[in-house]
Amino acid sequence: MIEYNIISDFIYKGKKYLYLLDNDHKYFFLKINENNELKYITIQELVELTNLFVPKDYVLLLEESPNKNKIKIVPMILIGTTLFVMTTGCGKMLDNEYNTHKPENTPVQTPYTSSVSTTDEEVEETQKKDVIESLYEESEKKKENFEVEDMIQGFHRIIILDSSRLDEAFGYKKEDVTYDKIRQTIKSNNSIPEKFKTMYIELANNLEREYPNMDLRVWYENLKTMKILEVDEMDMKLKAVSASAYACYRKDENTIYTVKDYKYEPGTWEYQVIIHEMAHPIRSGFFKIGSEEVRVQFTDKSGDGVIIEEALNSLLSLRSYDKSERNIAYQLQSNMLEMIVESLDNYDYQDFVEHNITYLENEMNKQNGDDKAINMFALINLQYKDYHDKTLEVEQKNFYPLYDYIAKMYYRKKINPNMSYDTAKKIRDEFIDRLTYDVPEEYNLDVSHMEEYFNTYCNEIGIRSGKTR
Repeated sequence: MIEYNIISDFIYKGKKYLYLLDNDHKYFFLKINENNELKYITIQELVELTNLFVPKDYVLLLEESPNKNKIKIVPMILIGTTLFVMTTGCGKMLDNEYNTHKPENTPVQTPYTSSVSTTDEEVEETQKKDVIESLYEESEKKKENFEVEDMIQGFHRIIILDSSRLDEAFGYKKEDVTYDKIRQTIKSNNSIPEKFKTMYIELANNLEREYPNMDLRVWYENLKTMKILEVDEMDMKLKAVSASAYACYRKDENTIYTVKDYKYEPGTWEYQVIIHEMAHPIRSGFFKIGSEEVRVQFTDKSGDGVIIEEALNSLLSLRSYDKSERNIAYQLQSNMLEMIVESLDNYDYQDFVEHNITYLENEMNKQNGDDKAINMFALINLQYKDYHDKTLEVEQKNFYPLYDYIAKMYYRKKINPNMSYDTAKKIRDEFIDRLTYDVPEEYNLDVSHMEEYFNTYCNEIGIRSGKTR
């Protein structure tokens, strides 16, 4: 049996589902019927939900939830009228081999009213036992330690998640690429128009001031062959797969596309967008080295974490030249991530460039003394999807653990037990303002819950309303 965290329930196309995540970053889904009973989903539902939750470049899944709500099941799906065991869960490619052994009376430990179970008298007891034990042993082995991944190797493909593994991929060391070398490479690249060279060199200057020892190798390798092309709005829609994009970076082409005739003046939205896109090649890229395809990426092996990466990239790029601008791409997600990063003792945006998402999760877990970071990132992703996909509905209460988690990090950094309640309340107001700033009303952020949590937190550390010190 595999243990899954319950992330959230949600409604998709009028049907209610439960969203699950195991400790190896694998998604799974169960259907919730009108009697609040859990049922296995069909292969068609699996494909649809996978397409809903997984980035287009990937066929792998990730998500998470509060630790106190967990389910132990053997993951299965319905194909026709037969249940098939998914021996590795939804974290593997959809075309993997499904094991047709069906365990007898498999329980679901859950707050829901019923359990998912199935029987098959034709399957021998020894076969069923082998299936369950192999799944359980695999899950338990992966749960022993939180794994900070640095590289994944496959057939003629290497995925590098941490800059410590770039030595062997590129054949040279971090200190071999300086900011001077970056600036020279920008100047000598004839596929970058002059006006963009000026902006790119300014970005390099700003980053050198902030992060003089940052690993620049991925950026350097990308800059050798990078193109920046100005296109019309129709071509931009096709390249960005979006009707409203100002610019986009296609890592598969190592090309930044931007709409013609923008002036890109500092302080404008267009300037922020182009600098955001220019920063992407600092962190990620696709390279052909010998017979190997080498990918450098922030997201883990599941391919999720794209929204976390976009928000952190927004913060890296914008804060390199403007410390006070509050309007920012991926507004809600950037608001949240900025407060998370500020609340961490040992993490900054150089760590975003040099390490992957599991490194950040581990830093959050260490500082908070729990293992909820994956869950919180899952909720950030879910909230983003809920806002952007009208076929998906998630109740606001499902995001309360996320608000509480970020608030607790922020308050631990800003509030001490010797403060008066009124002084602490000013920090609460600051937190709410920063979290909700310029967030579209359709997100339906529950400010009243945030105020309630503040009172709970104050009570826990000994600050009472009206108390003075």
